[in-house]
Amino acid sequence: MIGHKSGKILGYATRVKRCAMCKAGRPKELHDCRVNFTGSAKAMEPDMAVQLVAKNEDLLKENVRIDTFIGDDDCSTIGQLRRELDYHIKK
Repeated sequence: MIGHKSGKILGYATRVKRCAMCKAGRPKELHDCRVNFTGSAKAMEPDMAVQLVAKNEDLLKENVRIDTFIGDDDCSTIGQLRRELDYHIKK
């Protein structure tokens, strides 16, 4: 997530569904497994947006509200944000 006016990085997130090491049968304890998501690929972007905007500890601590979300034309992301936030966010 990048600030529109500042151009600074405000947060980042990744979602990983598959691990080549796990697929090869290696136990998770013996490698750095990065799998952290079980939903569909289409659900990854909204999930990350919620983490970065609605559940961002730094923003919550400083009482920062994101008023406008600039993204692609995927309405599921803004819809998920609106369900999670207790205030209105513009697209």
